[in-house]
Amino acid sequence: MLEPSDAHLRRLGRCPPPLGWTRLVPRLPRWVDKSVVAKRVKLDSTLVDLMDIVQRSLQRQLTYRTDFQQYGVEDRWEVPGVTSQLSVGDCEDFAFAKAYQLIGAGVDRGCLRLALCYVPVQDITGEKEEAHAVLAVDTNKYTVILDNRYPLPLSDDPVENVGIYACRRLPYRWTAWSVPGQWFWWEKIE
Repeated sequence: MLEPSDAHLRRLGRCPPPLGWTRLVPRLPRWVDKSVVAKRVKLDSTLVDLMDIVQRSLQRQLTYRTDFQQYGVEDRWEVPGVTSQLSVGDCEDFAFAKAYQLIGAGVDRGCLRLALCYVPVQDITGEKEEAHAVLAVDTNKYTVILDNRYPLPLSDDPVENVGIYACRRLPYRWTAWSVPGQWFWWEKIE
């Protein structure tokens, strides 16, 4: 059950996963370990410091490049090791690389989700929405988002200004997120 601070997210039941996910998971079987269950991790200074280190490190190491620019296809989800080797990736590649590092540092996989949303963007025709993926970390206080799009001017908090945000503070339209330990279904959220 979501904590009251995440009450703005409505859980709407199962939904099929994105095609990129179904193509990636067979190449990354540890993401579908059925013994992994959804849980919340304690949000304390140790976790905040770890997320800050991972966020800053990967934001420096990786360069954003669309799948079309990199592979010549619209959407290709890649395993974290390949993304790190190439030093490039798009939003879900950043999210997976961050999850991979957090897991390596001892964070339980059950509190990590890939979340899909639409973000408002401006172009010459005005405001529109663009598909985006982020890493969500379920904590005992709220869901924390590690985002490769930063900084957003949400506060004077130095952690938020490196791309770590409380989910409820982002101006995103949430659509779905992965379910720890599952391959064949995600959960629709809004």
